[in-house]
Amino acid sequence: MVLVTGVLAVFGFGWFLAGRSVRPSAAVVPTTSAPPTSPASQPATAIRAPSTFEVLGNEMDVFGNRSLRGYAFVIHTGSQTSDLLTDYYLVAQTYMQGVDTVDLQRGDQTFTAKVVAVGSDCHVALLRISGTYPSLPISVATPKAGDTVTVGEATSITARHAAVVAYSGTGEVSHLTFSVEVSNVDDGLPVLNPAGRVVGIAEPTSLYRVSGAGFAVPILQACRAVGAC
Repeated sequence: MVLVTGVLAVFGFGWFLAGRSVRPSAAVVPTTSAPPTSPASQPATAIRAPSTFEVLGNEMDVFGNRSLRGYAFVIHTGSQTSDLLTDYYLVAQTYMQGVDTVDLQRGDQTFTAKVVAVGSDCHVALLRISGTYPSLPISVATPKAGDTVTVGEATSITARHAAVVAYSGTGEVSHLTFSVEVSNVDDGLPVLNPAGRVVGIAEPTSLYRVSGAGFAVPILQACRAVGAC
């Protein structure tokens, strides 16, 4: 009886070790086995591409960090400075109070940008920071209904793709309309064509009090308004 018990114990311990040796660990399960996430489902706020900067507000979140107000992107690089375009509404409140600077952030770096020009009628502002950073090229071609655009830098996996719905207006104030909404914190993102050239500056959908569509200031209109590009 003792011999049988000993054999069973040894056999059971061996079975336990064998079970441990073949049991898959959660730490080594290949992540590639999961289906890829659609870019359209990713928040644009995750963008950290080289030409895009966050525009910071003065408010603090619950963790004591400066809140995100929107985005600005580099449109021209000089020998010592870089110019960025953004939605005028992101700087309007303080600018009208006589404050001509705004804080930007990219990664863990913070910058102070100067507001050098505004085009309040078409909702655009030109900012300038010290240092040279990659600029986004602009498109001289006007998007047409049915064309594809990307909200956010084309190099980012979080960029969202949309179809152009309409390009309205030919005067000083025109609008580019496309098929995805733009949240308030995505305000100021570049809207690009398939070639990666800027065609507009994204504005929040809530500004137009509609749903199911996004809007942008056409880039050529923005450039004329602030004398840039």
